[in-house]
Amino acid sequence: MTTFVPTPMIIRAYALGWAVFYMAVYFAFRDFFPAKVMIDALYIQGITETASIDEATLGFALIGTLLTVIPFAFQLVGLSNAAVLFALARMTRTYQGMAILTLLLLPMVYMVMPAPLKDTLVVAASTLLMLYAMRGPPPKRFLGVVIVGYLMFGLGLRDYYLLVLLVFIGLLLFSRTPGQLKLLYVLPIILVLLFLPASVFEAVGGARDMVNEIYVYGLPEEDVRTFFVNPFPSDNGLHFVGNYIYAFVILNIPFTRDVTFKEIVLFVNIALCSGLMIYALRRFGHDDVRRYLAFLFLSQLLVFWIFEPDSGSYLRHVLTFVPFLMPTFLALDEQLAARMTKIFKGPERQPPREG
Repeated sequence: MTTFVPTPMIIRAYALGWAVFYMAVYFAFRDFFPAKVMIDALYIQGITETASIDEATLGFALIGTLLTVIPFAFQLVGLSNAAVLFALARMTRTYQGMAILTLLLLPMVYMVMPAPLKDTLVVAASTLLMLYAMRGPPPKRFLGVVIVGYLMFGLGLRDYYLLVLLVFIGLLLFSRTPGQLKLLYVLPIILVLLFLPASVFEAVGGARDMVNEIYVYGLPEEDVRTFFVNPFPSDNGLHFVGNYIYAFVILNIPFTRDVTFKEIVLFVNIALCSGLMIYALRRFGHDDVRRYLAFLFLSQLLVFWIFEPDSGSYLRHVLTFVPFLMPTFLALDEQLAARMTKIFKGPERQPPREG
């Protein structure tokens, strides 16, 4: 009987198709990836060859070191990314879900997986955390894994993961605070913005401008089209808030600057991810690990809006954390599959009457 819902075999074939497609592109048709998205890969190679390592290049150097030490690292990265795609693509239950998931996975292949990058470790780790969450661990144990994982990434890869962890814990506490008591969180935030020294705002809020000065120099104009700088100097709390709001608008509503196919892709992906995140935060209970994953995703976004220097980098980094939203995607797609099965099942045959 036709139900217009794919069978498990079709779903596995869809997932395997993504893995095979990626490995074909990664190993045999590398011209699919434009030179622009390979900048970080070349940067890693340069740091590894020159041994020029400082605080700003520590994360790149770590990846470069792993590529040097681990045999067949390039091949292992390709297999790891293929496994990530297979795991994510299996989390669908309808043809509509497959179509929507394609909108997320294709940019991920294009931007996150062209070569061994810092994002290679991040997307693999976020997928492993998602798979662990799908096993239904106790909430406290899951939180412990999250804290340990982010501490390791913060101390070993980039210290901004420590800020993400701090935001995540703050969001959890805020969500569990009843009613008007939530206002108690406002005063500390205001005090921090008022009394932090200018050097702190320069170090945090000025990071975007510093990165753009490094990357934009010498690049053709078409390669820096989506880069932007802070409209205000990073010297006090008021200017920090202004720069933050400006970055939020530029990164999430890209049509304010230009309208091209790339802006459409960015907007569609951000809209899909935001919808999944909001659904998880509104529908799942306090101790549901899917809600924890949504809070993690939101924490990443809140920190991205401080540092991200351009729209392309923003989309790439957002896509590395799409696995956090996949349990919610699966829950919604299972609901859709159940409704479609019910709609297309057709009338049940009545047993013949006796006599």
